[in-house]
Amino acid sequence: MPKPVYFFILLFFASLNVHSQGENTKTHRAERAYEVFKETFNKELDGQEKNQEQPDTPSSYKSYTRAVNLPEWFFDFQDRYPDYRLGIGISDPGLDSSFASEQAYSRAMALLSLTYESDIKNISDNYYFDQAGKRTLGKFNSFTLITTDAKFPEELTRVLETFFTTNAEIITLVGIEESNSDLKPCHHVQINMEFFQSEGGGQDRKYLLSRLFFKMNEKRCNRQQIEATWLLDENKNGLDIQSKWNNEQVDIDIGKFRYVMPDHLQKDTAGNCRIYDVELKYGLWSGFINTLVLNLEDMEVFNSQIQSLDDKYERQYQDLTRVTFSQHITLNIREIEISENKIRVFLN
Repeated sequence: MPKPVYFFILLFFASLNVHSQGENTKTHRAERAYEVFKETFNKELDGQEKNQEQPDTPSSYKSYTRAVNLPEWFFDFQDRYPDYRLGIGISDPGLDSSFASEQAYSRAMALLSLTYESDIKNISDNYYFDQAGKRTLGKFNSFTLITTDAKFPEELTRVLETFFTTNAEIITLVGIEESNSDLKPCHHVQINMEFFQSEGGGQDRKYLLSRLFFKMNEKRCNRQQIEATWLLDENKNGLDIQSKWNNEQVDIDIGKFRYVMPDHLQKDTAGNCRIYDVELKYGLWSGFINTLVLNLEDMEVFNSQIQSLDDKYERQYQDLTRVTFSQHITLNIREIEISENKIRVFLN
């Protein structure tokens, strides 16, 4: 399987400063980071197209395992705990229970930070060429950046629910009581999520590539510091999932997994075309974080700007239309559904 190029991630973070002052400065830096990202990505794509191979299967890849029956609270926790800000975390599959518990808790705290103010920026590029006098879409890129920076008073934080799956995963629900407490907020969490998709090849859609990168920095009240990353890199030749904890590689199981929700919770939401679903065969965390980001970038609350411009990296196309949006939001997960091993996340 072609090895993904990872140094663009370092370039990306070097060009970003999520604490910079002024929205224009933030937007310009995000655009510059995207251009560095895209240039490196295009070089990798050129190499893949010159070396066509059959999709590889990682040596650790499993056949479908027995389906995991998930608990009811996983699907309606917002209704069960209306007086809390809530965050849910899921560990990677195949970990020992002590480390899985630590990882799930930190991820839950990271997603809890999304219920406070978050910054979301998206840049979407549509590349067109003239085909028999018609303006035809030849390529599409979408780049989304999600950042949060939140502090919590540790005394008000509770672990509300925990569930162990047969895939050696732990699901943890944390909550922080809504109060006017003067307690010092000493638990500090920052997250950065970047999601990139590239689709091209004209009507044939010869390729679809995507990368989702999740980074978390956590400083707890006891001064313990944690840095964790998770990367999914997928293209037609295969996929690569990498998880790190304090710069150490985490040895995880790679698909294929199945999950089901209780029958009495199933709802008919097929007509809601605005909600994306994602397969769960690579694990519950993989599907959950993917569908969360997909639905965040497609929310209709954003103010968009459209511009046409030349692109020095894509000379084979005659026209480029760029759509950008940037928004500060607070949100929570209203409910979760699973059907036919696909997960949906509904947001408020």
